[in-house]
Amino acid sequence: MAVLEKDRRAGVDGESRLFTRDEYYKLGAIGILEANQELIHGVVMVKGTAKPRRWTCADFDKMAEAGILTQEERVELIDGEVIALPPMGPEHIVAMSRLTRALILLENAFGREYRVMPESPIPVMSDFKPQADIVVAKGLLEEFEVRGVTASDVCLAVEISNTSLASDRRRKFQLYAQAGIPEYWIINLQSRVLEVYREPSDSGYAAALTYKSGDVVEALFAPSVPIKVSDFLPPR
Repeated sequence: MAVLEKDRRAGVDGESRLFTRDEYYKLGAIGILEANQELIHGVVMVKGTAKPRRWTCADFDKMAEAGILTQEERVELIDGEVIALPPMGPEHIVAMSRLTRALILLENAFGREYRVMPESPIPVMSDFKPQADIVVAKGLLEEFEVRGVTASDVCLAVEISNTSLASDRRRKFQLYAQAGIPEYWIINLQSRVLEVYREPSDSGYAAALTYKSGDVVEALFAPSVPIKVSDFLPPR
């Protein structure tokens, strides 16, 4: 294992999610538009300015409830902007499936209070609701069905990164740490390694380690349960 240097390049993976005229009217109908906002080329703008409307997590949830954002869409809320995520490539899909399966097989060993949840949005600030590829949360599914998963429930957040690697190492690295999520993993498809980040603070994670295919990793929430990295890390 070796300490990683964090990639400090800026950037967000994906593009702004554009709205249709019908969706714009529906936004008004559900009460989340203000009188000084208009639709310009698919973006809700504040009239008289060059600034787009900044959405909140509450707005984001109402859009989903109203069917404006559908379950089939891969979107997340980043800095008040609804971001449409690019389609997952084959490597991404396989890596997520393998890790989800590996973690679910270990759920009994982790303890009955832990839940493995793929593609889970995490509200970390009032205008940030990133969608993690996988989270392990502590709580009951019945509770999550009613109130959703919060950052305080999350023991482990996982991102599977190829083209999104710079953003996941910078933007989500900071967001998850600021939210107090104790452990953040990046499955780095470019270098075929697992990056593990721990010790969150407002400036990011203080501890960073790498694991290769032959290694075994233990999550902080279940230190006595070894997880073979080869069970989910794609071969070179």
